[in-house]
Amino acid sequence: MFQSKGYIERRHGKNGTDRAYHLKQLVQEYKTTNNKEAKQQVLANLANFAYDPINYDSLWDLKVIDLFLEATSNADQLLQEFGLGGIANICLGMHLFSL
Repeated sequence: MFQSKGYIERRHGKNGTDRAYHLKQLVQEYKTTNNKEAKQQVLANLANFAYDPINYDSLWDLKVIDLFLEATSNADQLLQEFGLGGIANICLGMHLFSL
């Protein structure tokens, strides 16, 4: 589901969780955790966030595309799957920005 800034503010309030900060925390967790399941869950969450255009700027600023690309060559099949899903989702944003 695509979300507008207005929708997010209505749902979480103007002083709710800053989405860019939350995404930064997820990236940091992905990079630092050694727990396989945690890594899978975080990458799956990032791939889901990559579906919504409101997150594109933050995701590109955080270089999440690099995480997705690296995951595609990981031995863990779930990380490969989530990496590919994230690439597919964020590529839609590349198309939208080129219009």
